[in-house]
Amino acid sequence: MAKAKANSFLPIDLNEGNVQAIFNRCLAKPDSKKFSYASLFPTTHGYEAGAEKQIQFDTAALVENKRTIEYLFGQIQEAHRTKRPNNLTLDDFNTTYLGNYWTDDKGILLRFLYLGVSPETLCISPFREKTDTAIMAPAVKSTLSPKDPAFPAWWEAHKAEWEA
Repeated sequence: MAKAKANSFLPIDLNEGNVQAIFNRCLAKPDSKKFSYASLFPTTHGYEAGAEKQIQFDTAALVENKRTIEYLFGQIQEAHRTKRPNNLTLDDFNTTYLGNYWTDDKGILLRFLYLGVSPETLCISPFREKTDTAIMAPAVKSTLSPKDPAFPAWWEAHKAEWEA
């Protein structure tokens, strides 16, 4: 019975505290064995060298938190559209499926996006300078916040997808 509990997935709300906690957990530490680098505004996509900042993550921590990161990206409004546009702005990534902004802190929003652009998560593409937009991966599934009144019924119908 304890093993089943260890494999269960805990859905969380897309908010500043949860994003910051996961970001901190996934950052490379002195004892990290393998590293992943994430870049949102790469020179290869037209940005100037000064715009490119790479975040160094702990690969194992990203892999361990991948499902949670995917779940958070599923709460973005674009993940709920039946036909997704190809180009999403920073503002689009800040808009939940309920039409609200989930943060007023651009730094938190960028941390969230860095988590999603890493090679281990691949929720979004890096931004392109020409349009200043990125693309959400088609594999990102729509999810609901556990705080949503519709969540319990939705979770019963989708729980197996996340606990597999």
